[in-house]
Amino acid sequence: MLVDLMNQIFDSKTFKQTIIDKLKGGCLKRIPDNLKIEEKKDEKLTLTEEQSSLLRKAEIDGSIKVKEFENEVWVTPLLWDVCSYQAKTNLAYFCAIRCGNAQSSTNYSCTVYNNMTGKKLAKWDEFWGFEMED
Repeated sequence: MLVDLMNQIFDSKTFKQTIIDKLKGGCLKRIPDNLKIEEKKDEKLTLTEEQSSLLRKAEIDGSIKVKEFENEVWVTPLLWDVCSYQAKTNLAYFCAIRCGNAQSSTNYSCTVYNNMTGKKLAKWDEFWGFEMED
C-alpha cells in the first residue's frame, strides 16, 4: 500500500514539474521556462525500406549477425573499423529497432559485439543513446 502511494506521488506530473521548478531556481537555471514534462509514449518505431535493406545486405555478406531476441548484433572487426562514428551509431540504432519490433516491444536497445573476440564494442538504448566501449 505504501509502495503504491509512493509510485502515485513520484509518477504524478505535478511532482515532476515541482522538482523541475525547484531545480530551475538552483543549479539548473539554464532550463527554459517553457519546459514541459511529457509522458513517454509507447510508440512503435519502424525502419525504412532502405534501412532494412542495408541490414539485410550486411547480413547476407556476413558482416553482421543480428540476434533479435538477445538484443545483440555481432559485427566483423573489418566492418567496425571502417565505419565512422555516425555509421556505428546508426547500425546500433537500426538493430535496436529491429530487435524491439521482433519482440513486439517498444523498449529498444542493442549491444554490439566483435564476432571474432566476443568483446563488447558499443551499446544503444533509449535512455543513454549510443555508447562506445573502451
